[in-house]
Amino acid sequence: MKEAKINAMGSEVVDGFACKPKVKDPDKPMMFYRYHILICDGDRCDCNAKKALSDKLRDLAKELKMDKGANRIKVTKTKCFGACRYKGVGLLYENGGTTNNGVWLKKIHKWDDGQWREFLTAVKNGESIRCRYPDDIIAMEEMDG
Repeated sequence: MKEAKINAMGSEVVDGFACKPKVKDPDKPMMFYRYHILICDGDRCDCNAKKALSDKLRDLAKELKMDKGANRIKVTKTKCFGACRYKGVGLLYENGGTTNNGVWLKKIHKWDDGQWREFLTAVKNGESIRCRYPDDIIAMEEMDG
């Protein structure tokens, strides 16, 4: 008989998943993550040319040791953000921080692995993404216009 897989919260995991619990326990908190990046997976953004961008970011996060511990990053595919004019949109949240909380990214479909590695390393090191990547940020004034 196959041994049951147990996630970091002590729950048995659904077959084929890394951490999805078979039984949802409302008394157990969500697994902690320091950063959350949401990637538009809408048809117009078309970020998924060869390999899904979200999968690539998860692989890079593992490589940079951001898949566990204090700097854990969660990558989530979303549907349309309604910011199609910026094609390839992402949104970065920092859980419990203010340096990189609510940072909108644009044209991320053009970033290569090296640029993503550099970006994730900057996030991990607590660098201001707004300052480091001023040309790749959507200012809130632009979102309203």
